[in-house]
Amino acid sequence: SKDIGLVLRILGQNPTEDQNVEMVMKANCEWDGQMNKKDFIDVGLEIVAAGCDQMEDVKAAFKVFDHNNDGSISREELREAMLNFGTRFTDEEFAVMFAEADTNADGRIDFQEFSAMMIPPVPGQAFM
Repeated sequence: SKDIGLVLRILGQNPTEDQNVEMVMKANCEWDGQMNKKDFIDVGLEIVAAGCDQMEDVKAAFKVFDHNNDGSISREELREAMLNFGTRFTDEEFAVMFAEADTNADGRIDFQEFSAMMIPPVPGQAFM
């Protein structure tokens, strides 16, 4: 039961500790006990569904920033969107923020870079 978070991370999910505890409680088993296959699937599907919803939110947010719908966010698009949301920053702060998001340094933020910024990777996860 206590390893459920690890198993879900291997499957590409990122459950919080609270979600792990909630799943163990829903399965009605002890923290150090065993969870049967049916219970694991039942509670694990909830986490997968929540992850899908999260990705849909990221896709929707990306569309808000990508004004011209070219599949990437330019410096100007990001600056304009952030100012519209009321975020204030210096030119230097913006340059640092953009550089951190633009991991391939091509001057644009693609969806992969954007989603990595919005959904941090699981620590210790070696693959996706």
